[in-house]
Amino acid sequence: MASSPPHLEILSGAHGVQLGQQTINVIAGNLNQHLSNGGDLTARLNPIPDASHTRDRKTSPPDSVCFPGTREEVITGITTWADEVDPATGNGEGEIEATGHALLVYTPTPHIYWLHGFAGCGKSAVCLRIADIFEESGRLLASYFFFRNAGERSMMKKFAATLATQMASAFPATAPFIDVALSASPGILNDRVSLTRQLERLVYKPFQSAVNKSPAKGPFIIIIDGLDECEDKRGVEEFIDQMLDFFEEHPDIPLRVFIASRVE
Repeated sequence: MASSPPHLEILSGAHGVQLGQQTINVIAGNLNQHLSNGGDLTARLNPIPDASHTRDRKTSPPDSVCFPGTREEVITGITTWADEVDPATGNGEGEIEATGHALLVYTPTPHIYWLHGFAGCGKSAVCLRIADIFEESGRLLASYFFFRNAGERSMMKKFAATLATQMASAFPATAPFIDVALSASPGILNDRVSLTRQLERLVYKPFQSAVNKSPAKGPFIIIIDGLDECEDKRGVEEFIDQMLDFFEEHPDIPLRVFIASRVE
């Protein structure tokens, strides 16, 4: 019999399991999900399609890439942090050189790695490479590349919905909890609902619930590039404040957030 994915082993052999308002059938190791209202989760969340690292970079910039042998020190530092940081350790900051331009590293908490520097120092290329590395290992939860004057991609309006959509695909154990949140709060995606509430209901709580019920294969990572290019400055502040509060409240959560932005 084929085995279930690691994060769904808890349901192995079960039939017609009710989780919230979602029915999950596991038959011969195959997972079939039936959403509570019969709709597709992606359609309900309506994410931004060209915000992730998989976008067509020719039509949805930035079109940056790390060539072999470049940015190795930077990339090694980030992957080491994501793999080995102990939540009990302290904070720190440092400086590294990248193609003649200084890239500054700031870690306000062990869960957050903030890479910042001036335009042209390779931040987006590093983000893309890190996304590829963790996607290959199955630990990339989501990626979001802000870009100034790019419509919805330069705003926070669909930020939570876009992260939640990617998370449901990358870590399917979160999908039932996202579905329940959408059903319990049909207006959660309304413009008048705060970003804090959207992220709490659609990203943080579903992830927390999923890892509490099924083992994680290592810390997952969310990658956010160009945070300074988001035109919703109040939304950026709201996101940062909530993120810091969340990690302070949940120091053992297996989640890392890698952010890149200009020095502003």
